Amino acid sequence: MADTYNLVDEPWICLLSTGGEVTKEGLKNVFLKAHEFLDLGGELRLQDMAILRLLIAISVTILNRYDENGMKSDLQDKDAALNRFGEVWKAGKFNPKAVEEYFDKWYERFDLFDEEYPFFQLSLKNMRWIKDKECPNGEKPVFENGVFMKWLQIANINGRVQRSDNKPNAPYKDLAGAAVEVVDVDEAARWLLFYNAYADCSVGKRQDFVDQKGNKATANAEMTLPSKGALVTPVGKNLFETIMLNSVLFNMNTKELYDSLCPVWEENVREPEIIKGRLIPNDLARMYTQQARRISLVRKEGKVIGAFASAGESYGSDLLWTEPAFMMQETKVKTKEVKNMPMQCKSGVDIWREVDHIAGEKGALVTKWVNVLQDEDIVSEDDVVPFRVTGISYGSMNCGIQSMTEDRIVLSRQFLEDTDLQADAVKEIARIDEIAKAVYGFGNDCSQCMNFDKKDKRIGRQLSDQYYGAIGQAFRAYLAGELSVQDLRNAEFDCARNVSNQFVEQNIKALLRGKPGENEMYLGKAEKNLGIHLAKIKRKLNG
Repeated sequence: MADTYNLVDEPWICLLSTGGEVTKEGLKNVFLKAHEFLDLGGELRLQDMAILRLLIAISVTILNRYDENGMKSDLQDKDAALNRFGEVWKAGKFNPKAVEEYFDKWYERFDLFDEEYPFFQLSLKNMRWIKDKECPNGEKPVFENGVFMKWLQIANINGRVQRSDNKPNAPYKDLAGAAVEVVDVDEAARWLLFYNAYADCSVGKRQDFVDQKGNKATANAEMTLPSKGALVTPVGKNLFETIMLNSVLFNMNTKELYDSLCPVWEENVREPEIIKGRLIPNDLARMYTQQARRISLVRKEGKVIGAFASAGESYGSDLLWTEPAFMMQETKVKTKEVKNMPMQCKSGVDIWREVDHIAGEKGALVTKWVNVLQDEDIVSEDDVVPFRVTGISYGSMNCGIQSMTEDRIVLSRQFLEDTDLQADAVKEIARIDEIAKAVYGFGNDCSQCMNFDKKDKRIGRQLSDQYYGAIGQAFRAYLAGELSVQDLRNAEFDCARNVSNQFVEQNIKALLRGKPGENEMYLGKAEKNLGIHLAKIKRKLNG
């Protein structure tokens, strides 16, 4: 069994070619060939998101330290950052000299099983061990303060495995039986990043210890940074463009460069303890390589069988708005002050209905970054940029992953820069919600035609869902600049009529069952009520 597995050279990142095939490359080749691949192509989209954040951290570090010709040159200000970004973007690929030099310098820090600095993990060298018969070799490591690391089988980390117990699990499961007991090292590396980004809070709960000041404390794993809100990521025509579009080179709030960038593998001192309430650094590379969990992979006969894990470092909530990818919303905090804070995707709500939390003044900072690139004519005026939105939800007490969501939305250049258009979109969504309520009421009325005793609200919900699905296509076209606002408004009412008419056509026998005259009266009343509601909404629109 090899003692090393260096992620710079070993093929471990899944890449999707333009022809649809999936291949694997090491980190260096990912950057050298990024323009040749369409996208990441791992086992789960959220796994790809965790790996993309790693690639972004490397990208912003290289862009800050090397110019477009691969020569060492630190950025000095915002204008220099945009100029450098533009030159690399124009080249259509990362500079090979800069990529080679960076990975040569930090090569040893990307070794997955290095004794001193195992990549994205905690070294167990010099750790104290205590007996635990459930762990490999019957022992588990313990921190100096007495908090122990928990043994997790690889099935608890592997997002493709369905688990019945209270551990991380994903709805996209396709493995069972003996296949979940071990994984190859390359796959373990991908799940290592996924687990650090999206682990639930079951590890490290309720462990009492005495902190450095001698006070009693409780170790408790907190939510990882990416899981605190839905993430918005612009998507390019190839992987190079996607990495670049997400490589925000300066703080979009202050318009100043980030502090000296230091991704986690460049740190010479690794803190092995649990750290709570750390201030978010003005350093995108460090933010994107946060060690939310202390993890150490365990191998047996060349395969990874599991890991020791515990709580790690966590950030306080006050500065979460500095994360450029978060979908944002205004939230009242305990002090009754209104702050712009991350928000999750709402269950059952199509992402186009949340566009004001993605773009606009209070939207994700990364959309503002893309707008700057368009204003500076770095990204062509003809290029329409899609944005991918990914989110995750957990069970009670943030234990156990319940669902993972992904959607994509295209925003025209005009929409990104025109605040009036953004305000109009919010108004149109409110009007669509009003029409959906009218369609819901129509469904309730129809249910009384079929059953005189009581309303069946399931029909109303079904019809309103169908309405949202139908109008959603038109609204997305409006956001992409393919549909005028007047065409959208016409579609809002046409979709309502189409959904109701189609329901009547498909269910006419049930609607006219029993006494025909009486049922026709009820159906006519239902259609009349819908017409009255839609007319009211139209009058409000015109008034």
